[in-house]
Amino acid sequence: MMKKIIFIVSILCLGTGVQAEDVVNSIDELVAESSATSKMTVKELYKGDRYRDPFAELSAGETVSTREEKEFSIETFSIHSLKLKGLMKEKAGNYAIIIDEDTDMGFMLRKSRLFTYQNEKIPGVRGRINMAQQTVTLITDEKDVQVLTLGEEEDEDTAGQE
Repeated sequence: MMKKIIFIVSILCLGTGVQAEDVVNSIDELVAESSATSKMTVKELYKGDRYRDPFAELSAGETVSTREEKEFSIETFSIHSLKLKGLMKEKAGNYAIIIDEDTDMGFMLRKSRLFTYQNEKIPGVRGRINMAQQTVTLITDEKDVQVLTLGEEEDEDTAGQE
C-alpha cells in the first residue's frame, strides 16, 4: 500500500519540482503523529450537563427524580397517573405513547385499546386519539374518564418559570 502511495506521489511531483522523498517523509510524519495522538475517552468527549453520554445510566444526583420506584401491577393501575408522551400517525392507524408516572411503565394506545410495551392488553380500558387537538381520552369499564394532552407536563413547568 505504501509503495503505491509513493509511486503516485512521485508521478505528481515530477512536474512541480518538489522532491518525492520530501512528500513521503511528510506523509510518514503525519501518520506517526496521528497514531501517537491519544484517543479521547467518553468522559472527555461528553463534557457538561448538555452533553452527557446517551448510553450511560443516570446515577443519583443527575436529572433523575429520587422517588421510590413502584412495581407495575394491574390491580393498582390507574388511568389518572398516565402522561401522554407522543402521537404517531401511520397507514395502519394512529398510535399514542403513554407513560405511567408512578411506575415508569410504558403503554401504547392503538385501535382504541391500551397495551403494555410487551403487547399485553390492559383489560377494562378503552381510548380515543384526537390528532387535531393532540389529546387522548381514556375510559374505563366503570365509566371513569381521563383526558391526556400532549405536552401538558412541559407547559406546566414553563408556566412556573415566567
